Amino acid sequence: MNIIQRILFKLGSLIQEAESAWTLSTLRSCGSSVRIDRRVFIWGTDRMDVGSNVDINGYTVIYAAGGVRIHDNALIGANCVITSVTHPIDPAERHQLVFSPVELQSNCWLGAGTMVMPGVTIGKNSIIAAGSVVTKDVPDNCICAGVPAKIMRYLDSSH
Repeated sequence: MNIIQRILFKLGSLIQEAESAWTLSTLRSCGSSVRIDRRVFIWGTDRMDVGSNVDINGYTVIYAAGGVRIHDNALIGANCVITSVTHPIDPAERHQLVFSPVELQSNCWLGAGTMVMPGVTIGKNSIIAAGSVVTKDVPDNCICAGVPAKIMRYLDSSH
């Protein structure tokens, strides 16, 4: 790698760090050691609370205008969708928005490609398998999978 390539590489790294810092600064609240990949799109950052030690991987989209709370130690895989916003069923009202908050409790893990729909709470220590669509609340300490996501098994509560 020549000197010009090294300078450009370092400049790119600094820009990525600045983008990430700016995103974190726009959240309603944010803990420490939070990593949000620069390829994450968040709509409504002023309605989003993030705890400490949270990782949100690339190409995830979060519609937080209805409120999104992510507790400590949560892990969100790549290509996830978390939405606290939907539309009414009535065709005459479909251009309106309906807000319903989403909560990801401590130590939960969303596998890649998971979708979390409005109004859902995912319990502590729970794991959502890749590609699942979560339409209802998930209790603590379980593994859920499928479309729609269903409980596959419970985890030992000591984990």
